Amino acid sequence: MDPINAACAACLLVVFGVAAIGKSRNAAAFWAFSRSLKDFNLIPDSWVGPCAFAVVCCEATAAALLMATPFSPGLGAAGFLLSAGLLAAFATGISRVVIQGRQVNCRCFGTAKRPLGVRHILRNVGLTVVALAGAVATTGTPCVQWAELLVCACAGGLTGGLAVVLDDLVDLFRPARR
Repeated sequence: MDPINAACAACLLVVFGVAAIGKSRNAAAFWAFSRSLKDFNLIPDSWVGPCAFAVVCCEATAAALLMATPFSPGLGAAGFLLSAGLLAAFATGISRVVIQGRQVNCRCFGTAKRPLGVRHILRNVGLTVVALAGAVATTGTPCVQWAELLVCACAGGLTGGLAVVLDDLVDLFRPARR
């Protein structure tokens, strides 16, 4: 496994693991996510439930495939490509909402109630680049330096965690209102 591959896989594993669990942890969380999909106004109302279910299943599948990366580069590559597709679709949908000026709550990880904005587009574009870099690194020469892989995987996991709490970090550093 290549160190870049390890870092990218760990980053995306955290992001998609938290996203899938956050949206499906209980009926209320899933309903809130489904409602946010309806608010996107991109799909017919009758498709909202099945699409919400499909998104959660795809996120969980991406996480599972990324977990398999050290053992099966082919499954890892599939996980990276699925991740890139999901993230590109998310960025596209969020871009449309932002361009239209609509206020739709971010339910990316199942909990936040902040409106979607440019930072969410940038986060998804950045994570798409991570997924594509991971896919490219999958084809590289395997590395057997376990300490290096561990450090890279930890760094990737930390980066994924920061992506998950992006809204909280933005709020933390935003000037206080008077």
